[in-house]
Amino acid sequence: HFAQTFFTEFPHYKPNDDRISMWAESYGGHYGPGFMRFFQQQNEKILNGTIDVEHAHYLHLDTLGIVNGYLDAVIQEEASIIFPFNNTYDIKAINKTVYDGLMHNFTREGGCRDQIIQCQKELVGIGKNALRMALEFPSELCPKMEEACVMSGEMAFENSNSARFDISHPKNDPFPPPHYIGYLAQERVLGALGSPVNFTMSSETVALNFFATLDEIHGGFLDAVGYLLDSGVKVHMMYGDRDFACNWIGGEMSSLAIPYSRAEDFKKAGYTPLITSEGVGGLTRQFGNFSFTRVYQAGHMIPVYQPEAAYEIFMRALFNRDIPTGLLPVHDELSTVGPPDTWHVRQAPPKAP
Repeated sequence: HFAQTFFTEFPHYKPNDDRISMWAESYGGHYGPGFMRFFQQQNEKILNGTIDVEHAHYLHLDTLGIVNGYLDAVIQEEASIIFPFNNTYDIKAINKTVYDGLMHNFTREGGCRDQIIQCQKELVGIGKNALRMALEFPSELCPKMEEACVMSGEMAFENSNSARFDISHPKNDPFPPPHYIGYLAQERVLGALGSPVNFTMSSETVALNFFATLDEIHGGFLDAVGYLLDSGVKVHMMYGDRDFACNWIGGEMSSLAIPYSRAEDFKKAGYTPLITSEGVGGLTRQFGNFSFTRVYQAGHMIPVYQPEAAYEIFMRALFNRDIPTGLLPVHDELSTVGPPDTWHVRQAPPKAP
């Protein structure tokens, strides 16, 4: 696999302690858990002799970080209805009539929630044939799911003047500036990454195929996170609380829905302040090697909005310190203490850029 070949081709990138971590954002809520699950499954095959290939390289997986990630369509579709109407900045991107209608259509018997769950079950059996079916027999992909059930909250939100990556900014959001595009286009950067092609922001062809195969609906990523946790991989989630696209409400709901052996202990842990040199940067729930943090005053790309908070979460996660303070070594029974949710912390939105 690429991850095994990479360290053969670029031995200078191999960590001294042989640990490998992955941090993924946005749709990385699919990619991160999916890739890491595959790596761990390959590791198990190497150990049990199922893979008997010369130079097969065991990958010592350490940490999976998820930044405003989209893990599960059922959860995130509901959260995309809740957040525009009820968020901690008291911004009403949709009115109560729209909210009530969307929520009724989602929660009613046979409604969008039930249809998405059924579609997820059907997609499990299709697997690698999804692209062929999307091209040749598109009507056979979840034929009973109403088109309006996919991204219903997003479509309603688009009628507002709020930016999808930051509800406090206008729709034509100038933030963050696109300086990274120039950075990634530099020859020395491409060479350091071993990339033979130039950086491209996005591919419409790829995006259309993702939509056509209902890739967003595919499930199993909550299970992937649970599998990783039970395999000893650390998982740390951080969500900026001004992001609509992959909002913290869906992130928190996802964290509480992870099926793993200590799930009930994680749910019992309370929220405690995330302390940085700049003060309180958010609230964290942590049990053992799993945490969820709501980061204050941050949009979709937390490191741009709150670099100190993002850096501290990153470093504490990698070096086995508690996420809230960075002072305590992590152990299996470490549990944060505090309120069961974070809704009591509400803030004023910043001035629009």
